Formats: sequence, C-alpha cells, structure tokens
Amino acid sequence: MLLPHLYKILSSIETGTMEYEFIVEINPDDTLFQGHFPGRPVLPGVCTIQIVKECICSVLGKDLHFMNISQCKFIGMVDPQIDNRLTITFSYKNDEEQKTMVNASVSNADRVVSKIKAALV
Repeated sequence: MLLPHLYKILSSIETGTMEYEFIVEINPDDTLFQGHFPGRPVLPGVCTIQIVKECICSVLGKDLHFMNISQCKFIGMVDPQIDNRLTITFSYKNDEEQKTMVNASVSNADRVVSKIKAALV
C-alpha cells in the first residue's frame, strides 16, 4: 500500500459479477494535509486515483499500473475534517489484450466526487 497512513479500508463487498464496493476512511490527521492545504485540507486528486487503484488491486490480487486513464472527472472536493468516509464502486472486465478495463466512482456522503475510466496492466 503506497498510502498506508492516509486511509484504511473499512469494508469491501462484491455487489455483482466483477462489481465491487469499498468503504474507506481518510485519516484527517495525515501529514499530507499539512501542505494540502493548511487550515483547509483537501484530499488531492492523485491520492483519490491511487486509493481507487489499490482497491482494484486488492480485489484482483495483483499489482497493476495505469496504462491510460481515458476519463477522470473531479466533481467535488473531499475535506477529511468534514466527511472522511468515501465509497468507491467499480466494475471491471479484462479485454483480449490482457488489459483490465475499469469504470469507477468515488462518493462522499451522498454525492459523487470523482469518476474514472481507465485501463490497467
């Protein structure tokens, strides 16, 4: 885990064939937030993407890397002092070239904060 002190997985369930839901808790006291941003912490988008990747890797039981991210939308900010629980849902399929194609969504409370479509290898 690249970000071991930033978050922890509270639960993970298979919601369908090749579909999963994770609940993660962000540590609002992580030193990352001292610089991003002092007095008004925001979870960096790159950390959100990394958390999604680590959830996918835990399901598949192997270390994967992004080959490309065809879509990545950040719709809202995550302030870990206000609401530090994220719901990560994703579905995946393997294509003929051995790429893992993923559609993921990250929600905070009852709003979507990011959507990602990517290929991992």
